Amino acid sequence: MIILLASMKAKPGQGEALETLLRSLIPRVQQEDGVVNYILHRHLEEKERFFFYERYATRAVYDAHMKTAYLREVLAKAQTLLNEPGTVELFEDLAETAPQG
Repeated sequence: MIILLASMKAKPGQGEALETLLRSLIPRVQQEDGVVNYILHRHLEEKERFFFYERYATRAVYDAHMKTAYLREVLAKAQTLLNEPGTVELFEDLAETAPQG
């Protein structure tokens, strides 16, 4: 599995607009094969800070996702709302716990 961790911070007063824009990705991503998790988080106290946890079945699935036109369009729009450049890191799964029971 390929894991992507992405974080971004909106300009002051732009948190709601960025959240709306980022949420618009979810229905489209749900239609992509091989996307295991695509979870958007918002900081509890710093409402302009957002974090994505994404999990892809393979590197090829991740690469295909990153090339989608709708993702590139949203990322371009997000640039106008960001206070600073976002960060993106890629990882691979090594170990995982499973729910008991």
